[in-house]
Amino acid sequence: MGTGPVAVVGSGNSALQIAADLASTGRPVYAAFDEHTPAMPNNMLMWAMLTATRLLWASRHSPVGAHMMRQPEPVVSGDLARLRTFPNARFIGRALGVEPGGILRGRHASTPALEAVIWATGFGPDFSWIEASVFDADGYPKHYRGLTAAPGLAFLGLPWLNSRDRP
Repeated sequence: MGTGPVAVVGSGNSALQIAADLASTGRPVYAAFDEHTPAMPNNMLMWAMLTATRLLWASRHSPVGAHMMRQPEPVVSGDLARLRTFPNARFIGRALGVEPGGILRGRHASTPALEAVIWATGFGPDFSWIEASVFDADGYPKHYRGLTAAPGLAFLGLPWLNSRDRP
């Protein structure tokens, strides 16, 4: 990769960290980041609060856990703050599309012609190969602590398998 402008698309910690690493080289970096993504500190006070309130152990089946599951995953506020320290980094808002000439259009601004675009938009599971009637309307497994109604079929490692902290 040369030294031209780069866009990083994504609203998670990886996108922020990649954008900051690129910005530290001095090149122009455009972050297509959704400004509605919540940010949380990653410090002892935050972890003490989550522990004291027992939010880390809220069950996915509880009203609090069900509400938390519907919220966007927060980013570490320190990663967001670090990227904001670079004068060559610009936030363009959520990516909306691509225009002719290699220009990325964001909610608040567009980029110049880009040398590269890095997609750091996360991943999603693919359960399409599993032939069992254990999925909800969104294609996500219906389960209780990983156990499904299909004999012998269980899931491990899913987000919120049982609670926020314990898969």
